[in-house]
Amino acid sequence: MKDVLFDVTGETPLLCNVHAEMAGYVVSFENPYFAITDKDGNYSIEGVPPGKYVLKTWHEKLKKVSQEVTVEAGKSATANFELKRRR
Repeated sequence: MKDVLFDVTGETPLLCNVHAEMAGYVVSFENPYFAITDKDGNYSIEGVPPGKYVLKTWHEKLKKVSQEVTVEAGKSATANFELKRRR
């Protein structure tokens, strides 16, 4: 097994030169606040300190979307996204 250090923030494609259907992605963050949606597109990010943040989406085939979110102490914040196909 080979260890790899992902020291770049963002997406790193893992592609096969022979089989186009064999693809994977590693997405690296600068902080521990992220989520993966469930089959219905729902997500939750726990333990985010109060403040203003930019919440960003990523999908291998859809356009990236971002939205500013304000987190208040002791309250939940909601952000909904509609992702569209890349052209």
